[in-house]
Amino acid sequence: MAPRTVVTTALVIATTSALKVAIVGGGLSGLSAGIALRNIGCETTVFERATALKGDAGTGLTLWPNGQSALSALDAELGARIAQIGCATDYVEVTDASGTTTLPNPTGDPRRFPARYGHAMRNVRWSKLQATLATRYEELGGLVEYDRRAVDADVATGSVEFEDRDGRRHSLDGAAYDAVVGADGLHSAVRGVLVGDGAPRDAGRTIWRAVVPFSDR
Repeated sequence: MAPRTVVTTALVIATTSALKVAIVGGGLSGLSAGIALRNIGCETTVFERATALKGDAGTGLTLWPNGQSALSALDAELGARIAQIGCATDYVEVTDASGTTTLPNPTGDPRRFPARYGHAMRNVRWSKLQATLATRYEELGGLVEYDRRAVDADVATGSVEFEDRDGRRHSLDGAAYDAVVGADGLHSAVRGVLVGDGAPRDAGRTIWRAVVPFSDR
C-alpha cells in the first residue's frame, strides 16, 4: 500500500489525498462503514457477494436507542429515514420456556425510551434497513460491486480474492487501496485470515425468528 502520513482525531482525517478504502461485505456493517467513510471524504468501494439487494433477505431485528444514535452520528440523514421503515415497541413480555409463566422484564416499559434515550426501541426488517443504508451510501457517491464473494485474503499485501456465481476468480489489488475493511459476515474470509480463530462456535442458544405478513387495517 502507498505510504501516507495520517493523523486521526475522532472522525477527522488529514491526508495529502483522499484515502481509498475497500469494504468486503455489503450487509449492515459494511454499508454503515461505507457511509461513515464517505462522510469524512474517503473513496470507497463495497464488494458484495449477492448479485443484487434482495427485498426478502434476512428476518427482523430490533434497533435499540444506542444503535440508532450511533447510526445518526455516522450520518445525520439516517435517523429520520430509519424512523420511517419500522415500528416502535410498545410492550415487552418475558416468559419461561413453556410460555405460561411471566418472568421479570429487565427492559422495563419501552414506551419511556424516546423521552429518556432519544429514540424508541424500533423493530425493522433486515432487508429494509439494508436498502435504506445502501440508498444513502450511493447518494454519498459510494461504489458497489456485486457478485463478489470473498474466499481468501493476504494480510501482508492487503489483497483479497473473490469468486463470482460462475466460479470465476477476481482479485482485489491491495496496493490500490489504503485500507481494506472486512465486513463479510459470520463466515468471514477476511477474519479467518486476519484473526485465524477457527469456525464460529455454537453458543448453545436457539432463537426462533420469522417474518409474518400483517395489516392493522
